[in-house]
Amino acid sequence: MTSARSRARGFSLMETVIAIGVLAVLLTAFLAVFGPAATGIRKTLSSQEADRLASTLERELQTLRSGQSPSSGFDKGFIWIKEAVQTNGTLFVYQYRGNPDASKARTDGTMEPYTASDGVSGKDYIVQTMVRRRDDALFEADLKALEGRVFAVKATQLIFNSGALKPGTAGQIVDPKGGSTVSSSDAYPEAVISFAADFSLRVNDVPAEAAIERADLHGLLFRGKVRAVVRGRAIELGDAFPFLFAERLLSVMQRVLDAFEQGRPLHFRETAGSVRFGARLGPSGEVSLVLGTYTFPSLTVSDAVFAAITFGKSLARAVVRRDKSQSHNLRLVAFRRAIRETQDRLQDACRCDSKTNPRPEAYRAYAGVRHLMRQLVGNGRA
Repeated sequence: MTSARSRARGFSLMETVIAIGVLAVLLTAFLAVFGPAATGIRKTLSSQEADRLASTLERELQTLRSGQSPSSGFDKGFIWIKEAVQTNGTLFVYQYRGNPDASKARTDGTMEPYTASDGVSGKDYIVQTMVRRRDDALFEADLKALEGRVFAVKATQLIFNSGALKPGTAGQIVDPKGGSTVSSSDAYPEAVISFAADFSLRVNDVPAEAAIERADLHGLLFRGKVRAVVRGRAIELGDAFPFLFAERLLSVMQRVLDAFEQGRPLHFRETAGSVRFGARLGPSGEVSLVLGTYTFPSLTVSDAVFAAITFGKSLARAVVRRDKSQSHNLRLVAFRRAIRETQDRLQDACRCDSKTNPRPEAYRAYAGVRHLMRQLVGNGRA
């Protein structure tokens, strides 16, 4: 009689050890391959976050909110640096959920915090990036609708020293030429020029994806008040079309940059958005700018061109922020492209093209041989 027996056979100890070893090798190889990639991703995210923080601080410097004492963005930055060592002078950069209902907007133009636990982003609330000082009464209210992390910033003056920009002393602003301490923005001799515009623009709720590409100048013809701030002094330029002013201003500064790169003088007068101004580029490379009845001499080309670039970028961001469909406006797209091209040209023009020989000894040795050869030829020995 025969009988068939079936036995359930498991893994032996040796097979289990081999499987664990193979798994360990694969895991090690995975970490070796994807570890640097994960590090690169973290660095990229950190760089993007740093760019976002810098853009937020730049935008806040150019925004004069109701109830704030500074009369210009330069004054605002001066106060940020001067009072950075104080407890209430610390700046906080963060994001919070804002209520898009325009009827509930606060007196400084920002959105009320959306404190409900539910809601849909983009419909019930909009994530807003904000910069506030510690002594701002609205800072604690925004924390109730906080989204993400809070960054503390202490502003410090950068001083050009030994061919590089280096942080100065916290809470202190000095004259970069004389080295003396400056107590007020009016007494700072190196203040640059900036432009600003106040205007009202209706919010358009049409999503950017639903908009079609078009060249619509009419949608950019909104009126506002334009002003310039030169060396801490605010000059009202009157009512104008801010976009036309920004377009013409950028075009004029491109001409100034062309003349600067070619090393030729330039003198002209222009009307930008019903605002008359002129510029003179002398042989020394400095620009004298005429705004209305005021003349501001001894401005550097980089300061003047950078002011036009910054004003154009801020204006374009403000328009797109209020009306997402304008991101497909070909007139605005061309303007933003011209801004980027001008910024690249300005960086190339300001870049130092000199190069130091890292091994001067080899050249000295070569020069010595050449000198000896000339002597031998002169004496008739070669």
